[in-house]
Amino acid sequence: MINDDIFYDCPKISPEQKQLIDKEESRRNNDGNCTKNVVQGIISDESSTSCTSTTSTEGMEVTVAIVDVTGTNNRTSTRTTTRRNQVDPLEITASSNKAAAGSTATSSSSTKSMTTGRLIESMSEIVKSPYEGIECAEVGEDCFDKLKNMLEPVVPSGGSDPSSSSSSDQIINPKMNSLFGDVLARTLYDAYSEIGHSGMLFSANWREGKIRNKNLGWIPKRQLLLCLREHRFAKANVSLLQAVIKNLDCVELVIETMKTWNLFYEYPNLASNTNTNDKAFIFNTQKARCLKCMIFVARGFACMQNLNIASDISSSLTKNIKACLSIMNRHVRPNQKGLTKIMLKINRKIASSSSSSKSKKKKTKAGPKTTGLPAEVVVEQCESASSSSDDDDDDHQLSAKRPSVNISSSRTCGVVHKEANNTSCRPRKKVRKDDETPESLLVSFNIMREQVQRLNQMMDFFQTLLYEHRNDLREEISDTIMSENRDGDESDIDNTRRHEKNRRRTY
Repeated sequence: MINDDIFYDCPKISPEQKQLIDKEESRRNNDGNCTKNVVQGIISDESSTSCTSTTSTEGMEVTVAIVDVTGTNNRTSTRTTTRRNQVDPLEITASSNKAAAGSTATSSSSTKSMTTGRLIESMSEIVKSPYEGIECAEVGEDCFDKLKNMLEPVVPSGGSDPSSSSSSDQIINPKMNSLFGDVLARTLYDAYSEIGHSGMLFSANWREGKIRNKNLGWIPKRQLLLCLREHRFAKANVSLLQAVIKNLDCVELVIETMKTWNLFYEYPNLASNTNTNDKAFIFNTQKARCLKCMIFVARGFACMQNLNIASDISSSLTKNIKACLSIMNRHVRPNQKGLTKIMLKINRKIASSSSSSKSKKKKTKAGPKTTGLPAEVVVEQCESASSSSDDDDDDHQLSAKRPSVNISSSRTCGVVHKEANNTSCRPRKKVRKDDETPESLLVSFNIMREQVQRLNQMMDFFQTLLYEHRNDLREEISDTIMSENRDGDESDIDNTRRHEKNRRRTY
């Protein structure tokens, strides 16, 4: 009989399956043959835990491995038992056939990513949010895949596979050093690895480089945002998503995305909140989905910024970003004052475009009805006619009637000149250009941020000094208080003596 404790932590086996196993085991013991058995994948439809039992080719050992691949707790348990008899293989149950068919179907997919023992599929279209269940919109995007490959360790030439090699043999991707510099590249490489082993989505201490038990140093916010693992956003709650957005500049990245690709007029509800003092997006409904959309847009723009390809965006990423912005625009609470301004600008833009299209149509029309020719040809005829008429006046003063052609041409000439004068004197409207943020602002912002960090370090240093010398400070403060009290008492005594002397003199 097979012990029941071999299948610990596995889904429950049906009574029919257990009877089949007992019959086969009894038949083996009766035959007296050596055991050679392969049992794979007794998997229930209600759980994602797989149970596998295998034996060696010599029939001496039977190994049972239980692997939990739910994504959160990766553990593998193994037990080994010895068999003496050899019998025919067990029949694979219907549930194991289903599991084998499912494994072959999933392995044939081309757009899948393996992360911590869990398969993540690409999302064909964003309907609810970019992170839903095992689907992720980042899988299959060129910019995200390129950055992930750079963050992964690389084995030197002539080495083995990175997954099988030890950590001592692995090195940083050389592209990281050329893109971020040696120090920041090493920090991001270690941060990406430690975040993967932590099992967490985000912690506020990670901004200072304190991840697990290591102190990696200061990490920029936009680079730290890209080090987070994308498969953990699907199960994150609202408070954790808000912490990511607040601490890693996601709102500023969304606004920069809309400015860079000129998307303000397409999403007016979002654009109405960008000009306020406290730049924030407040969502009335579907808060978790909207926060996930905001994180996806911020990660996409930050990824393209770090790779220096912000102007070369792919069509699939554009489609996904616009889908996320439309979901946010649908559920965000608009700022009414900013929304009215944007709607006025949109109406003016529509009116100006319609008027420009009408003016283009007028320019393509023919000239006056007398000739049926374009206006430029009529102007040339007018000039030639006027010059010929001046010559006739000089040669034949007070002559008879002029030719009819000159009369008609002079009339049309007057009409054309009037139209030309009218067009030249039309009032023109000044259109303000959108204020572009110069690079000097970014440089000054970085300088200010460094100064603030230095001030914080100085404050921490002075606090430690005060804490170490607190006893001395207490003694000094007590001495000063005692001396002040003594001086006060002496001054009071002197004042009383003076008052007594004055009284005696008066009496």
